[in-house]
Amino acid sequence: MSDGVFAEIRSIHMNVRFKIRYWLSDIPENIEKRKKIGSHMAGFLKSFIESIEKNAHLFNEDQDIDKSNKKLSSISNIFSEKYKSAVEMMILANQTDNLPERKDLEFKESVIVNTGGSIYMSSAILFVISLESLLNTIYYLLLKSEFQANQYERITVRGDLDLRLISAHLFCHGFKKQIITPKTDLWVKLIKLRKFRNDIVHGNVTNDHHVFALKEDINLFFYSGINDFRGHKLESKSRQDYPTTMAQINEKVVSEIKNTIDQIIAAILESADIEYEKWFRSWLHESVIPCEVPKSG
Repeated sequence: MSDGVFAEIRSIHMNVRFKIRYWLSDIPENIEKRKKIGSHMAGFLKSFIESIEKNAHLFNEDQDIDKSNKKLSSISNIFSEKYKSAVEMMILANQTDNLPERKDLEFKESVIVNTGGSIYMSSAILFVISLESLLNTIYYLLLKSEFQANQYERITVRGDLDLRLISAHLFCHGFKKQIITPKTDLWVKLIKLRKFRNDIVHGNVTNDHHVFALKEDINLFFYSGINDFRGHKLESKSRQDYPTTMAQINEKVVSEIKNTIDQIIAAILESADIEYEKWFRSWLHESVIPCEVPKSG
């Protein structure tokens, strides 16, 4: 801008807000020299504002990006971000997320809220979100034009997790067969995953959350399925669902959820047409996804 004075322009907030920063090699003690520098700064700011005003039409929101330009764009890979985060959280949980030592309560002792298992729970939720993110991306990029009307939303983009998976081959381009078939082992795992997702996201009260007070003679005993043996039948039934309390979730549970997610992803790739399978694999674990999709046969 002038000797010893520099102007730096930075674009923040996704390139829509500008920030100007001035740099001086040294601050002169002479007042007249300071005035001269201030004048240079003011002049630069005025010129910068004028250039923005002259090109304001470039930022006109009425000039939306047309479909031809949209095809050449990319989108952030939400699936990859959430999946990698879930793996990192699982590693962190294995190192730090330990439950406190169990002990008998003293008379009139207040129970402290326990947050053990919270990192494992966070990892499990992120794994489920990663699968939903992948499905949302598939429906966003591959949904057939005849099903893009709002009246189809409840069975397409807003359908339940299991519904969208078993019907993706009908509503989306790129699939040669159904991804998951009902009544298979993977289907059972998916339903188990869906119930876990609904219970955790909606904060549902499940059998895991009940604590009973049992009176025996003049004594009062507290019983909870989280800590106490529930009997062979109830223990066997409880294993049909993932635990919904942080005190019960652990590395084994999260590993099983991850394994189910991986099997579903493998089923998606196996069900895709050859060109679409290559396309899926090209961005599955990358940071961005090209919006230019293969041409349907």
